[in-house]
Amino acid sequence: MNKKMIFPVLALALAILACTFNSVTQPTPTNVPPVVQPTVPPVVQSNVLFQDNFSSSNSGWEVGDYASGSVGYGNGYYFVKTTKKGVNMYGAAFQTMTDAVIEVDATEVNGPSNNNTGYGVVCRLQSGTDADMGYYFRISGDGYYSADVASGGNFTTLLTGDDWQTSSAINQGSATNHILVSCNGNHFIFEVNGVTLFEGDDSTFVSGDVALMGTTYEDSTSAEFHFNNFVASRP
Repeated sequence: MNKKMIFPVLALALAILACTFNSVTQPTPTNVPPVVQPTVPPVVQSNVLFQDNFSSSNSGWEVGDYASGSVGYGNGYYFVKTTKKGVNMYGAAFQTMTDAVIEVDATEVNGPSNNNTGYGVVCRLQSGTDADMGYYFRISGDGYYSADVASGGNFTTLLTGDDWQTSSAINQGSATNHILVSCNGNHFIFEVNGVTLFEGDDSTFVSGDVALMGTTYEDSTSAEFHFNNFVASRP
């Protein structure tokens, strides 16, 4: 064979072999994990307007000593003390709200022997006025409750019948009660320990402050009430 023809023939054979190899389909890897696009969690708006466990004395509630009692912070609670019969001593949160569901744990820690007291929640309190003005939802140490609208110092019951009515849902004496008050538009709901005591409508006030209150209905007998786990949320 002519030696000059060996190298061109060999080069042609190598080229054909390379094309044949490249035409073979390469297998697809099976152990490569799929690409997962990261998910962005949706923005969740909290329904809580204001809450307080009273672990700090700097959360903004009213603190003061007055002629008929005092209000302020204790060791992990908020207290209302009253020393004059029939005077509604209250401590304001300084939180103006229109519609809110207010929940709090309330305890009568000191009072007259017959537990003739009143304590609870005021919603839409008209701050800056000398007279009681707002919606008062109260229970008593002897198992009664009331729901009133106060305007110009005059209390008008929202209940049908007597302005104070009894309920077995209320824990008497020094036992703690969980109070819920819903002030939503013109509609109001008053619950104690999960039991609805009042549901009705009124349009006197559309917004205002929130307060915790207490009073005694006996002469020469003071009373003290403690509040904790306060939450105000959107209806």
